[in-house]
Amino acid sequence: MKSHIQHLLIYLLLLFLAIAMAGCIATLDDAQIEPTVEQSAPPTPQATEPVEVGVSETTQPPLAGTSWVMSSVNGRTAVEGTLVTAVFGNDGTVTGSGGCNTFTATYETNAPNYITVQMGASTMMACEVPVTEQETQYFRALSDAATYLVAGDTLTLTSADGSTNIVFAKATLTDLTGAGTELGSVTWIVTGYNNGNEAVVGVLADTTLTAVFGADGVLTGSAGCNNYHASYTAAGDQISIGTVASTMMACAEPAGIMEQESAYLAAIELAMTYQIRGNTLELRDANGALQAMYVAGP
Repeated sequence: MKSHIQHLLIYLLLLFLAIAMAGCIATLDDAQIEPTVEQSAPPTPQATEPVEVGVSETTQPPLAGTSWVMSSVNGRTAVEGTLVTAVFGNDGTVTGSGGCNTFTATYETNAPNYITVQMGASTMMACEVPVTEQETQYFRALSDAATYLVAGDTLTLTSADGSTNIVFAKATLTDLTGAGTELGSVTWIVTGYNNGNEAVVGVLADTTLTAVFGADGVLTGSAGCNNYHASYTAAGDQISIGTVASTMMACAEPAGIMEQESAYLAAIELAMTYQIRGNTLELRDANGALQAMYVAGP
């Protein structure tokens, strides 16, 4: 009897626990439980600092409008008494003297320090062997130039493989002649002249033609055989040269010297404009045709 009562009590206890648990589950199902979501503030926009785009430290200055005198080519200093030059124009041309002949070429530069030079025409004078050899190396090194470096008053052109290079010093008329850029300050040496057949030719070997534009309005110089003089006026880039008079010597050597003299003197009388670029002077006629080219004397 006692055991039967114990079993009944255990049964009632288990039934009570089951009913209690069922009520708890129902309570949980009926409850409206909203999940807690942690809201984060949107990120604060960060101020963007302006990025300054500067020029690379290796970018070289432009060459346009600069003039240079060669100091050495491929490690060899300039032959004594020669003047080897390069004048970089604003129009993409480079002109100058190889020490014997004058030349024209085109050039293009690209950042940071690249350069290409396309050689053009040159005069065809014959000079002494050391001068000719130097000129050949100079023209080849110009054509091979791949990079350039300007350091103060020095310009260096170097080929892509480093096998050729030219070192220049900055040229101004003040550096070359001790004077300024006025016509009356310089003794000009003829490097080419119009021969009257629509061609500009170089000066004969062993002849020197000069021009000095005096402050008194008188042009004087040597035509290779005879000395000459004429009146002139110059203003801005305009020039007018009067009738040329000369001494009356007759020279036999070198062959063609008298024909050269006549053609040169006739050419300068046609000059209507002049232009000084670096250490060079050009005289042109009313149509822009080149009549005479000069380099400032050392």
